[in-house]
Amino acid sequence: MWKVVIIVLLAIFTPLGLSLMMDSSWVSTSPGTANGWLGYWGGYLGAIIGASVVYFVSRFQIKAQHETQLTAIEREHQITLDREMHQYYFKLENEKLEDLYKNIDSFNLIITNVYNDFVYYITLSESLYSGRDNLELSKQEEYEQKIRNIRTELTVREKEIYRALLVLRRLSFYIEGSQDYISCIGRECDRFLNELRNTYNYKYSYESYLAKPDAGNNRNLIGPVDEINRYIIELTVDVLQPLMEKKIQIMRSTKTNISR
Repeated sequence: MWKVVIIVLLAIFTPLGLSLMMDSSWVSTSPGTANGWLGYWGGYLGAIIGASVVYFVSRFQIKAQHETQLTAIEREHQITLDREMHQYYFKLENEKLEDLYKNIDSFNLIITNVYNDFVYYITLSESLYSGRDNLELSKQEEYEQKIRNIRTELTVREKEIYRALLVLRRLSFYIEGSQDYISCIGRECDRFLNELRNTYNYKYSYESYLAKPDAGNNRNLIGPVDEINRYIIELTVDVLQPLMEKKIQIMRSTKTNISR
């Protein structure tokens, strides 16, 4: 702003100064005519003013061009940063989605193994306590040892289940819409394990599980397992599969755009 003020002042006061100089005794008594001195000083000061104008205009243009280039560079940098962040989050979500698939399979396998142990426990208990009179002593001892092993291993199985659940909960934070399903699965796991503990602590509890499938304690154990499987299926069908299909579509679109 101050540069513009200087130019305006020069434009106003230069002619006025020349006029005053023409009336001064110094110019009047100097060799040469007044018109000659007027031409000399006019050309001299005009050159200074012209050079100043060119300098200021050039400087303004350079500054404007620099600001334009700087803005363009910043915009390009922001576009590049946004694109890289989008690619990073897209890749991260893909990895977490695949991890969630794998860990759901691992979790389901643990539940299946625990349930199979329970079925084996019922079979051993029935053979031991219902047909003890028909079993050899060595068989009785063998069955009793296997039953003790199953009861003891329940603690290990519990840790495996809760560790797998912890992984699922952590991964669910990356996958929108999956947290509620994982919470429901965790709740049914608590029911499932509570029933196992109650059953294993009472040696004749196996009898209630020999009833028809919709009766008594049998439903207390099968019910949570069915619910766990139901939530896993719903999570897969309603959340994971559509998300995977969406990402595949995005990758195909990106590949098509690149090929063009």
